[in-house]
Amino acid sequence: MGYMSGGAGYVFSKAALQNVTQVLAKREFNLNNSNCRSGYPIGLEDLELGKCFAVAGVTDVDTLDNKKRETFLPLPIETLWKKNVPSYHWIWRQSWNPLKLGKECCSSQIISTHQNSPQEMEKMFEVLYSKKDKSKIDKGKLKGL
Repeated sequence: MGYMSGGAGYVFSKAALQNVTQVLAKREFNLNNSNCRSGYPIGLEDLELGKCFAVAGVTDVDTLDNKKRETFLPLPIETLWKKNVPSYHWIWRQSWNPLKLGKECCSSQIISTHQNSPQEMEKMFEVLYSKKDKSKIDKGKLKGL
């Protein structure tokens, strides 16, 4: 099992949280061998959370849409849309699914994004949800993405 990228957030079932809570309450983890430890440096909570869920027997699910596009965006939408991801970026080495860039980067049913400004969120909302007929979207509004 891999781990979830934490930047765009998480969605857990009630049962998954109950399993992890039970493991933590029983201290069924070993802080010394890096299974589900706390107090790890800030920024790596996604890795540690993945370990806790693995210890609890909780598995992850694929959240790509039916066209294999991301619904939880691990990077800012502008970065993905403009194909501005350098070859040395961690995302290329650590992504479970192949990263798509450009107009195929992102689902039209985005659930969450990472590191977007309020202005970028407003543009994205307008592009994705304000028009029922996608063929009539003002392409000029995409320039800021």
